[in-house]
Amino acid sequence: MLYIRDSLVASAIKLDNVFPEQVWCRLRYNGQLLVGVCYRTPTETVYGHITHEQLRDLIQEVSNRDFILMGDSNYKGIDWINNCCDNSSVDST
Repeated sequence: MLYIRDSLVASAIKLDNVFPEQVWCRLRYNGQLLVGVCYRTPTETVYGHITHEQLRDLIQEVSNRDFILMGDSNYKGIDWINNCCDNSSVDST
């Protein structure tokens, strides 16, 4: 779910990417800013094991624009202090 203050000029947009749980809007200011929220389930039986690749593709699709992506990626083993992860946090796909 994505809430945008009604005083902001925003419009909902749909990306080409097939990542299953995502919502995006375009904010207009001096330029344009894409704002997105996504959820990557840790349960492979829901969408299968390819959501890691789909999330990478999603980021690639918006990477040539100004964007903010928020949400829950459910990656295990991330060490936020040292900015690294152990091997268990990366899908083997």
